[in-house]
Amino acid sequence: MNLKVKSSIALIVSVVLFAAGCALLYWTKTNDDPQIIATKLSERLQQEIQLVDDDVKRIEGKVSSGKYVDECQYPYYIYQFQSLKYWSDHTFVPSYPAVADSFKLKLLKYGNSEYVAVKHELKNGYTLVAIIPLYRKYSITNDYLQTTWNEKIFPSRSFVIHEANASQGEPIIVDKQVVFRVSFVNGEFTFGHALSWIGVALILASLCYAVYRLMRFFSALRYADVGFVALFLTLRLLRHVMITFNFPNDYLHSDLFNPGEFASSNLNGSLGDLWLNELALLVLCLFIFQHYPKLFLLRVQRRSALLNWTISVFYALAVLFAFMFPFIVIQTLANNSSIVLDVSHSLSFDTPRVAALGAVLLAGICSFLFAHAFIRLLIGDKKRTRIMISFFIAVIFFVGINEWTGQRYISSVILGTIYIGVVYVAGFSSSLMRLRFSTFGYLFACIFFFSVNGAYAIYHYSWQQKIDDQFRFANEFLIDRDIFGEYLLQETAAKISRDVFIQTRVASPFLNRDAIRQKIRQVFLPGYFNKYDVEIFLFNSSGGSLDEGVSITFAELIRNNKAATQTGYGDVYYLNSIDGTVAQQYVVAVPVKRSSSIAGYVVLTLGLKRVIPQNVYPELLVDNRAQQVFREQDLSYVVFSREGILYSAGDFNYEQFDREWLGSIDIHTQGFNAAGYDHIAEEDDNGRVAVVSSPETTKTYALGIFSFLMVLGLMLVLVFILIQGLVNYFRGDKLYFSARVQLYLNLAFFLPLIVVSISTLSLTNRFSQNQLNQEYLDKARAFGDQLSVTLSEVLESDDVNIPTFNSSVGDLAKLTNMDANVYDKFGVLMATSQPLIFENNLLSDYINQSALQKVRIGDNAFIRTEQAGKLMYYVAYAALKKPSSGELIGIVGIPFFRSAFSLEKVQIGIFVNILNTFCLIFIALVILSYFVSQWLTFPLKFITQSLRRTSLTKTNQPLVWKADDEIGLMVREYNQMLFSLSESKAELEQTQRERAWREIAQQVAHEIKNPLTPMKLTLQQLERALQSGKSSEEKTQKAVSSLLTQVDTLNEIASSFSSFAKMPEPVIQKLEITSLIKRIVDLHSPTGDLSVRLPHRELYVMGDEQLLGRTFSNIILNAFQAAIPGRSNPVVVDVDVANKQCVVSIADRGKGIEPAIAERIFIPYFTTKKSGSGLGLAIAKQGIEQMKGKLWFETKPGLGTAFFIELPLIES
Repeated sequence: MNLKVKSSIALIVSVVLFAAGCALLYWTKTNDDPQIIATKLSERLQQEIQLVDDDVKRIEGKVSSGKYVDECQYPYYIYQFQSLKYWSDHTFVPSYPAVADSFKLKLLKYGNSEYVAVKHELKNGYTLVAIIPLYRKYSITNDYLQTTWNEKIFPSRSFVIHEANASQGEPIIVDKQVVFRVSFVNGEFTFGHALSWIGVALILASLCYAVYRLMRFFSALRYADVGFVALFLTLRLLRHVMITFNFPNDYLHSDLFNPGEFASSNLNGSLGDLWLNELALLVLCLFIFQHYPKLFLLRVQRRSALLNWTISVFYALAVLFAFMFPFIVIQTLANNSSIVLDVSHSLSFDTPRVAALGAVLLAGICSFLFAHAFIRLLIGDKKRTRIMISFFIAVIFFVGINEWTGQRYISSVILGTIYIGVVYVAGFSSSLMRLRFSTFGYLFACIFFFSVNGAYAIYHYSWQQKIDDQFRFANEFLIDRDIFGEYLLQETAAKISRDVFIQTRVASPFLNRDAIRQKIRQVFLPGYFNKYDVEIFLFNSSGGSLDEGVSITFAELIRNNKAATQTGYGDVYYLNSIDGTVAQQYVVAVPVKRSSSIAGYVVLTLGLKRVIPQNVYPELLVDNRAQQVFREQDLSYVVFSREGILYSAGDFNYEQFDREWLGSIDIHTQGFNAAGYDHIAEEDDNGRVAVVSSPETTKTYALGIFSFLMVLGLMLVLVFILIQGLVNYFRGDKLYFSARVQLYLNLAFFLPLIVVSISTLSLTNRFSQNQLNQEYLDKARAFGDQLSVTLSEVLESDDVNIPTFNSSVGDLAKLTNMDANVYDKFGVLMATSQPLIFENNLLSDYINQSALQKVRIGDNAFIRTEQAGKLMYYVAYAALKKPSSGELIGIVGIPFFRSAFSLEKVQIGIFVNILNTFCLIFIALVILSYFVSQWLTFPLKFITQSLRRTSLTKTNQPLVWKADDEIGLMVREYNQMLFSLSESKAELEQTQRERAWREIAQQVAHEIKNPLTPMKLTLQQLERALQSGKSSEEKTQKAVSSLLTQVDTLNEIASSFSSFAKMPEPVIQKLEITSLIKRIVDLHSPTGDLSVRLPHRELYVMGDEQLLGRTFSNIILNAFQAAIPGRSNPVVVDVDVANKQCVVSIADRGKGIEPAIAERIFIPYFTTKKSGSGLGLAIAKQGIEQMKGKLWFETKPGLGTAFFIELPLIES
């Protein structure tokens, strides 16, 4: 099968793939009427219900024994006689009244969420209810609590769910029952998520093949510049079409194509678009990388000195901007997304983060390929002065352009300059054709400098983000009002107003009012307000105080706070001090109604404490509007008034803060570093100054960014080496010995280092995990020991006072700075220090079922990993037992909502230290392996140099190696070989001399016989004529003339033989060969169709100018004479450079050389022409070999012949 047929088949396959991909996408994307969509939703719901039915069959036989199936598709609940016996999920448990009615399928609404309940009646009065969530929506929205839809049923979020008996929406029917109805926000939905991915993959694969064919086509053009521009326009058009049709974004519901994760422009509308754009750029860079020698710029460059200088500056400028490209990609990601590239901030690698890191690596690959091509072009001039001056001018332009655009460039220009200098001085840029030691050096230098620049970019923008967050923190939460606190106060006021207990206590003159304050503090005021001093005032319906010893009335209290301004919530007021001497203060006035009349008033006054305690308020309960306060757990802050500190929080000691630092411009604009912290300051209209401080990034973490990028780069190099190794293997090429030594040494260091690093990371991680778990267990045991006594007393009392017990739990939780949930022995919630978690339906009132089972089998303390929304956290459970009897009376769960953060922080420290250690050791080992490989390969280089000097024509000196090792044994054998060689050299020379003269004599005899035969015939005819007396003067004269002609021929043969024997040694000296060839071509151009292709620079060789000139002329004349009558015969002279050799080819399209003649073409005196001695090519070959060159030819009869002359290049 020839190449054309293969290409046709590949094209057909590509078209078929494209068509199949389009068909799949059309099938998964529908614009049909709502009934068809509703039918598909019904089918999906039916499939999920079938999964539930299959689980019920497994569960049904185990219910009576009390052994339940833990792993099911959906959560299920077992009821018996209206009592809940088992629950598989503790985040949501439906109450029995909600599922008590008779049904098979039912839409169940709970809070803001909706479910489908599947009910099965089992034996012995058991009822199983499985819950299929349709969507879950929380009353609080943050990073952990977000609305989630069941993607197994709904292809998107563009639905509204209605009751089954609603008048609107399309019915979702299962087993002829309308379960619920749906209406649609828009009319286009994608079904078959996996098929969408397959369809997009097929289309992209066909497009990739089309781009490959275009690259092949454009690479065949004469000039690479034209091909590059055409390829660029094609790819730009392709991306424009994809963006116009929003492909593949419309078909792939993934974070890769989510503009919420990243979007910087219409072209880079998502991470997926960024990847596609970089892949298109990679194609362009590969094109330049492969075809830069064909650039038209190379020809333009030689036309004048000005153009040469201008284009050289352009080359250098291209290299600098190429080196800067990864920096710009990192900058774009940092400025247009919340993705964290800094490994010292998080070890979580989700899809967007992996895609972002991949984009950075892809940018590095593009940069390397592009920079390599233009470095080769820049240093191809070979004139060091011009290279250096051109680069210096390019740096000036680079700095000016970036100053004008406002782009950061310092690290790029410094590191780029050093990188280019290292590549130029070490000669790395010519080492990619075949794997050798310099190839490893080139790639390692590339990784090192790109990693340093990338690490600086990530570090800088991470630091900038931290400073921006500190300014935002100061603006939003310190100088201005406590927005989130106001929201919580409004909720607290509403709960106080509705509470029957408070209504009764306020209205009754006989009941103790202290219980009201206690309940407000323990139940209604979240732990968020621990940073406030809270006072609670109680008033009757007429405004009089209900507290003994308090004479102030409700009206007077309100008048005293007349400066308070109403917030966005009716009962909450903010007190702002004009002179800035008072911290944040709030007044909350709550009217308490009973039977639609005012029974009294509860007034809360809150003032921010001067020193704010640590807060364990869980991040789950923090809305997005205030979540930054809880994200920045490492921040310290203070608010200064004119008199001094108003309030402060955190680890930094602001008593030692020098107020003169506030006079610095930097602290108000870009941050100020002092005492190991980064400080920023903001001032409000009242003269208060907020200072926010965060620990400066340690050098270890900064180095960790570099190490991480370095390791990623090494992985890329490993992939490159494997690919290049496979290519070389199939080509039949082998690694140089030094390269193999270097590779084996690096692997010998690299592999054990990886194993040790991974093992160390695993062990330290396990140790940290165990240590953290032990700490949590110790806290849970201590908390449980104190709580067991209190719970035992409460349960033993005649009047079980749960509110009192709840207050005790809250006090103990506040004292220990922990959260706590207390369950009875059946797993039902009794008391909690964070009631909002349960009130907001983040968790149910039931314990984790697995924890309950462990307690029942005798475990007294253990750790469980639980999840609320997307937040994973640890819960330490401890059994509460009666002190007197050891009887189980309850279970306490201590949730550590920041446990994952704490563990990750420890893991990050370990990971970064191991990365740094690995990277530094690897760098040291690479340098060490260089010297080791040099040491190991020195004997081989020494012997190689000696072998190069070994000759049959000169005296060979024996090697001297003093060591008695393997190399010494080889040297002795070599010396013995030299002795044997010297003995046989004389015999060989004699044999070759005799053979050569025998061949020459044979050829000379043949040449002499040619004129002797006609001479003999002429003399015989002359003799017969004389004997017969018929000889005439005319015939005699003719015979003599013929004899003289033949004698001249014999004389020419003798002269040429003498010349060949006396041929002098060629005069070898340095010469510029391109100018010589140009002169020869100009000389012969009038003779025929002759053209020449010369490189853009001068090429110097060691040779005999006269001999080379005669050789070129002789071959060109032979090429003209080889023309086939009636057919054009263009002769092309081409000069190329390969592997530090100058190769001159002279090709014609003549009749070619027959195989029988080709074998004798370089033999002296052999010729196929009627004229000529046959010595031209023989003399040329001998002379060129004396110049350490080669002369050979390639021919195809009927198609033409090409002669090649190869000479070693020397420096100009």
